[in-house]
Formats: sequence, structure tokens, C-alpha cells
Amino acid sequence: MNVILYSIPFFILAMVIEFYYSRAKNLPYYRLNDSLSNLGAGLFQQALAFIPAALVLAAYPVVYDNWSLSFFKGKNDLLTYAICLVLVDFLYYWAHRMYHRTGLGWTGHIVHHQSEEYNLSVALRQSWLQGFHGIPFLIVPAFLGFDAVVALTCSAINTVYQFWIHTKAIDKCPRWFEAIFNTPSHHRVHHGRNPQYIDKNYAGSLMIWDRLFGTFEPEKEEVVYGITQPTQSWNPLVAQFGPWAQLIKKGRGKGFWLNVKYNIMPPGWNEVDGDQVPAFIPREKYDPQVSTSRKRLSFGAFSVSLILLLALMLMGQEQVTAVHVVLVASIIGLLLYSGWCLEPSTQDKSS
Repeated sequence: MNVILYSIPFFILAMVIEFYYSRAKNLPYYRLNDSLSNLGAGLFQQALAFIPAALVLAAYPVVYDNWSLSFFKGKNDLLTYAICLVLVDFLYYWAHRMYHRTGLGWTGHIVHHQSEEYNLSVALRQSWLQGFHGIPFLIVPAFLGFDAVVALTCSAINTVYQFWIHTKAIDKCPRWFEAIFNTPSHHRVHHGRNPQYIDKNYAGSLMIWDRLFGTFEPEKEEVVYGITQPTQSWNPLVAQFGPWAQLIKKGRGKGFWLNVKYNIMPPGWNEVDGDQVPAFIPREKYDPQVSTSRKRLSFGAFSVSLILLLALMLMGQEQVTAVHVVLVASIIGLLLYSGWCLEPSTQDKSS
């Protein structure tokens, strides 16, 4: 059951509704350049997702067949799914916390936080590198005897749940729901670069983990979205691999053990000052203006890349063929062109 694939029509419909709601209320939720960058990151990640997925699918049966407990083996009833959902969400909390609190983890997860807006398109802004960082956490259910279909379906459900919480259109949910589950209010905090909001509310579906482990922060003052050092580029390669390149550059020439520390210590850590929360610096959002023709070209290239990705997903990737390779290369090329059209260097000087 490809939960992600079957959720795509819902994602599109929800974004269309949110967009027209924001237009009707005269609320600046969406910008074309930011939204295309968000969705492009998601397409980039999905086009190459077969690589980390292949590693998971290779490792999972080895663990399941040789080192797993027998209690959940062969079970796929509702109770098994319910227990696995809670387990997967617990593991997601710790994986998510690792992504934020280690330099290496942050090189992947930062992609999800690069947008300076907050709308449903941000939910689809995903990192390809994070697919590798999360492999150990995805395999843990195998040790407990959960079948791969059960575990990976529960992981997909956990991912799909988090789509709807990326919105400003919903203020607060009922108090009992806010106490137990992750909500738009809780997750807005997580995406804030306000000092008191940084590294808070790691929850996937259940907010109980943040409350138990001391990382919960309620939404109080207005959230300012984005990362402390803005990306300032619509190029998907810069978004996906720029942070990783920066980490490598940071440790260049500093010796093996210091490089290890840069990878396992928090992303803001350095050997002189230690780990410090960066000061909040007000800034204008990255919003370079380009001609209407450039915007149309960017949207057109993105639209074709979306169609190609849907074709790729419908084909399945059990065996990678030349057609798969051509589709992936075409998707990435179109996304690069879409981002290039939105950069200030491409501005039509006659406009």
C-alpha cells in the first residue's frame, strides 16, 4: 500500500483550498517562488527516494529473519498496527531530535526548515539526505518482529499525518487534542527561528513525547519562519547539498577528531564558543523579483517535472531500468531550470 502516492490528490486539493482561502482573506500565505521551491524539494527527494529505500528494504529482512523477537511476527491485525504506530512515532521523535541536535543530521533536515513562509507546501519540502540519516530508526521495528509492510505503512501514515499541521489557517484545536496530538500551533513553533522556539516540539503525531522529555514549547509570540542563516537560492542542489558542503568546509584542515565533533555536536557548535543559540536578527524575506515570462517558464518546468514524477511513482521502482534513469534525470533537470528561472540573475532586464 503506497500511502504517500495515494495521498497526493489530497495534498494538491488541500493546498488549492488553502491558497484560495488565503486569497479570499487577503493573507500572504503563498509566494510563487517559495512554493515552487518547497514543492520542487519534495519532487527532488521523491525522484531519488529509491536509493535510501533500497537500503532499508535490503537491511530490514536480514534483521527480521535473524535477530527479531517473535511476539509480533506474522501479525497484521489492528492492534499490531496501533502498537506499531505508537512505536514509529516514538522513534520519529528521537530521529527528529537527532536531526536537529547533530551537525550531520541537520545537513539533511535543514531543507525542511529553509522556507520563510508557512503553508501546506512547506510540508512537502523534504531532504534526500535525510532518507539515509533515518535508516537506523526505520529498521528498529524489525528487531521487535514487526513485518516490513506493517512498519513502513505505519511510517508512511506518520508522515502523512504531519501534512495538515503545516498551516496558519488553523489557530488552535480543542484543548484535549492539543494536549495529546501534534497540531498546527505546536508545529508552527517548531518552524520558528525565534530563540525560544529553536529545537522545540519535535513530535510527529503525538505531542506527549515533547511533554515527557522536556522539549515542549507553547505558541505565544508570533512565529518568524526560516533558518538562522538563510539559503537565499531557489536552486534545488544548493538547498539539498549546500548545508552538507558547508559542514565539510567547516571542518576542513582541522583534524579527524574535530571533524567528528562537528558531525555529532549541535549544528551551531564550534571549538571556541561551544553550543550557543544564535541571536535573532530581523531580515527581509528572500523574494527576488523576475519577469512574468520567467515565472511562467518556472511554473511550466515544475508542472512537467510533477507529471514525470507521478509516472515514475506509478511505474514502481522494484527494478531500476533505463526508463527510470531518464525520468529521474529529466525531473532533476527540469527542477534546476525551474529554480534558475526564479533567480535574480535571470531577470528580464526589459521588464
